[in-house]
Amino acid sequence: LTPAPRPAVASDAAAAADGARDAAPLDEEAKAAQAAALRARMSAMVDSLFADLRDAQTRGRAAAERVHEGETAPGDGERSVTDGFDGMLGVVRRHRGEMGPFFETKDADTDPAVWSREVEPVSDMLLGLFHDLNNALSIGMMSLPVDGLDASLKPTTRRAAVASFGHAETTARSYEQLLRGRLHGVHARRETVALDALARRAFRDVESSAIARDKRVSIEVPAGLAVVADPDMLAVVLANLLQNALKYTPDGRSVAVRAALAPDGRAVRVSVDDTGIGIARAERAGVFEGRRTKAGRAMAPGTGTGLPLVKRLVEAMGATLRLRSTVGRGSSFSFELPAAP
Repeated sequence: LTPAPRPAVASDAAAAADGARDAAPLDEEAKAAQAAALRARMSAMVDSLFADLRDAQTRGRAAAERVHEGETAPGDGERSVTDGFDGMLGVVRRHRGEMGPFFETKDADTDPAVWSREVEPVSDMLLGLFHDLNNALSIGMMSLPVDGLDASLKPTTRRAAVASFGHAETTARSYEQLLRGRLHGVHARRETVALDALARRAFRDVESSAIARDKRVSIEVPAGLAVVADPDMLAVVLANLLQNALKYTPDGRSVAVRAALAPDGRAVRVSVDDTGIGIARAERAGVFEGRRTKAGRAMAPGTGTGLPLVKRLVEAMGATLRLRSTVGRGSSFSFELPAAP
């Protein structure tokens, strides 16, 4: 066989020029345009995901609340709660499948540095959301009776159903704040928030697990005490701190949510205090960067996303998250917010 003739020199030159243009780095304006387009596309996907999750959460929590209050007939309770869990798991599976092709394959025209900076962190957050939400819902499913759909739910199972939805909602809200902060920046609203109601809602979501493990939770917030804060951000902060405190407090010990007006009446100090394993001084800075402590890893599973998120949200509300801790005796996370007039 004779080799194929080489293309003309002019063709070689044209091909080389085309290759040079293809390989030429994008200027900053083009990179900024690519980044904006990627963020817009991801924002649309994230908006759709959380809209569907909120809808499924509303239906699921309503079913769990009806069961908790004993408003369903024997057998109906389990079916309604099972449907609620299935609804949220269905949202997770559907959106994970729909998002996969975008996040798994980089467009050939997208600058690799832009893709790495804009897309990969969002992809990691979404993977964390899908994993943690699936775990929270699976744990809830496992709390239901195994002897058939006609079994009536016991009071402890009713509380567990409500708590499971509470954990799932906290997980979803936490990741929503992370993702929106990544895509749009964190912007806190300034509204009057009743602290006692917010703290008791956070407690209700963990009540069953606390009771099951003989952990005492006290809410030491004066009635009527209010702050100026973003209500959604503050709810996520309290829920995460309370769940974190319970996770790392041994059975039989106590956790407290406290709030008190400063002597000058201008600020309110909020704290979540536990009597748990504590955090060594050398490891304290790392917990706000997603690094889990050695003792924490040994005691309970987790991803390490909670405290970095809490710190970011507290700072977005204009406050500073402080940590005091003694190994073997417990930890206290606190911050101050403006008192409502």
